[in-house]
Amino acid sequence: MAGGIVLPQALQLIGGVPLMKVGSVFAEKLSITKRLDGGAGVQQLMSKVLSDGNLSSIMQNPMAALTQGIQGQLGGLTSQLQNVTNASGLISALTGSSGLGNALGVLQASGDNLAGLTNGASGFFSMLGHASTVDMAGSALPPGAGMDVVTGPLTAGGLLNSIGATLPTVVSQVVSGGMDPVAATNWVQGQIATIGGLVAGSAAALAYGQQVHPLVASVSSVAGALVVPPVFDASGNRQDGVATGFQGVLNSLVQPGAAATIAASAAAQISHVVHDAIDVAGMTSLED
Repeated sequence: MAGGIVLPQALQLIGGVPLMKVGSVFAEKLSITKRLDGGAGVQQLMSKVLSDGNLSSIMQNPMAALTQGIQGQLGGLTSQLQNVTNASGLISALTGSSGLGNALGVLQASGDNLAGLTNGASGFFSMLGHASTVDMAGSALPPGAGMDVVTGPLTAGGLLNSIGATLPTVVSQVVSGGMDPVAATNWVQGQIATIGGLVAGSAAALAYGQQVHPLVASVSSVAGALVVPPVFDASGNRQDGVATGFQGVLNSLVQPGAAATIAASAAAQISHVVHDAIDVAGMTSLED
């Protein structure tokens, strides 16, 4: 969808339910919620973002320097291998169309997308939306859909540092005859496969999240619609609420086992402790 986001992504970003934000909420003249909604400094950032069409003015890919650093080594390393017997496979694994240099470029592109630096920041919103899905579904999601998988291209520092430190040694050993070029090629291809796994895993997790979020949101919506909130009498004492007619109809649609699970979950979340009576007459006003 050009110039916007698709419905599943929109549902993810709003937690599966329609909502409207408020500027502030006050209780006893004390602000308890606040949103950052602008200001001169933020508006300057917004101006840059609007000009760029993405978030490149305010966001960054933390892996960019590492990927580019390794890519910068490849030319010199392949030059060392030019006169080494049987090193053509290793050279191809480093700089070929399916080589390490290309894999690093794909990894950076994936990270750039997640950081909102490209594609109109759609990848960044997909990542935020997936966080909402994970928050709602929790352990119901498979491990391959976790946030650690989604953010893999942004958190590959350990892998990239290892490659950057090990690769020159591997090439040096091949040049000196201390390492078989085939073994070195296998090592490089292993790194390529690991990088490819990070990129593919992230993309698959995001796609899965968008696919299942409407179902996840439906369960959450049904559970929320069945909750009967407590009420308070004229003296401020809490009383059990009474289900509406629609809630009765809705409850009849839910299977007994699922209804029991929803009821138990709701009861745990709205449980309360009845405290001793408070001497209201002896309280001091906040204004004093």
